[in-house]
Amino acid sequence: MSHRSNRSFPPSAAGRSAGPDEVDFLVAELEHTGLAGPLNYYRTLDLNREVLGEYESRPVTVPALFIGGDRDVTTIWSREAIARIAENVHDLRGSVILADCGHWIGRSGPRRSTESCWTSSTASGAGPGGL
Repeated sequence: MSHRSNRSFPPSAAGRSAGPDEVDFLVAELEHTGLAGPLNYYRTLDLNREVLGEYESRPVTVPALFIGGDRDVTTIWSREAIARIAENVHDLRGSVILADCGHWIGRSGPRRSTESCWTSSTASGAGPGGL
């Protein structure tokens, strides 16, 4: 069943709107999977806090790279935490804020986010595919 129309999503942070083919794809995926998965994250917030509570004060000790978009509300709201990330992430390989990117950095900045990961993994000596 096609939902093709003249409608498109509003422009993304990169200034490009989703065209009819992209809208059709996203609608088909939602028809197939529904919203239960994405909504379950919010339904289980209290359970997640309970299950992960023992890790609350523990630092992150594995190699990590933070990537965010400058137009992502989460990045905007978390500026102070991002500035202090090295206090709790002991093997931080970098903190990258991509210009003109929103929450879906893989969509609005795919090349830049991939390059950031690649640069971080190769600079660490881990080689391709790993931090």
